[in-house]
Amino acid sequence: MSCLGVDKRLAAFSVRIGFLVAAWLVALVLVGTAYEFPMAADWSGSVPSDSIQVEKAPRKTEMVRLGYSGPSMGNIPLLMANKRGFLADEGFQIQFIQARSNVSIAAVVTGDMQFTSATVSSASAAGRGVPIKVVAVIVNRPYQYFIVKPGINSVNELRGKIFAVDSLGASTTYLLAKEMMRQAGLDPDKDVKIITVGDAFARIAQMKAGTIDGTSMTPPQLIVARNQGFRILGSIKNVPELPSTGLATSEKLLKENPEQVRRMLRATVKGLAFVRDNREETIRLVMDHLKLDRAIAEESYELVRDAYSPDGSMSDQGFQLVSELQRDTGLKSNPASHMSDFSLLRQVQKQLKFEGILK
Repeated sequence: MSCLGVDKRLAAFSVRIGFLVAAWLVALVLVGTAYEFPMAADWSGSVPSDSIQVEKAPRKTEMVRLGYSGPSMGNIPLLMANKRGFLADEGFQIQFIQARSNVSIAAVVTGDMQFTSATVSSASAAGRGVPIKVVAVIVNRPYQYFIVKPGINSVNELRGKIFAVDSLGASTTYLLAKEMMRQAGLDPDKDVKIITVGDAFARIAQMKAGTIDGTSMTPPQLIVARNQGFRILGSIKNVPELPSTGLATSEKLLKENPEQVRRMLRATVKGLAFVRDNREETIRLVMDHLKLDRAIAEESYELVRDAYSPDGSMSDQGFQLVSELQRDTGLKSNPASHMSDFSLLRQVQKQLKFEGILK
């Protein structure tokens, strides 16, 4: 009996020990959990006390170089993407490099630049077999106007006159100017002398000097010229879509580092959406970037806003028009797939719609 009593007391003691050990283990878990939540909050600065978040390793900053032809309204969404931190969010430190279109295209193909905003020139080069593709369109509608000396009241009155553009060949200014002349019944190769005079302000100076009779411009330079007494004749008609400013990159980068291109597209489309929806901040950026007073910046924004692509895309017809406008330069008709690749852009659009950034 005594042995049996001992056995019962030992069994009871063992049970009590088991409960104590179990309680001790539970306490350790609770203490450990309570200890680790503040640690997680300290690392991220934003983790709620009732959730666990694994700390992400910081993304390595990449330097990317983007070529552009000069200060313009077309580049405002890219500048906004930089200003608002959309590019930094994607791990980029960007260097904007001003260069002529042919120079930036060559640099993109060799890898010295990663991107260029010279969209029409890039599409034209791709149509000729250069390994480059347009991957997004920032401005997908023409917003170009003719501006002339006082006394010229119609495009048809440019017959026998001297008309200046920024450059010949695949230049948007040149191609659209010739199309506007054709729509007015002129033969641009015979009826008008077309010359190159460089940037818009140089052309304004040449009109003041009487060296040229007219030119083609976009806001804000257009408004500056009008305010100095020159006459706006109107804009091109019957051209619903045409790529002006955008993003182009090499086929090599598309193949070897599509993730870099995808992140660049994400930042660019976010910049586009922000510019279209945030008038006041965009006007302040236009004033700062283009050194304009508020009135000219506001008018420029209103003239250009609807020309910005809502999501970085454009129809195939717009690229087909590039070939058609260059029919007299020897460029053969090419399908849009020879000039552009929107496969990554479509992925980005889908993701940004899911996040509520795109409508």
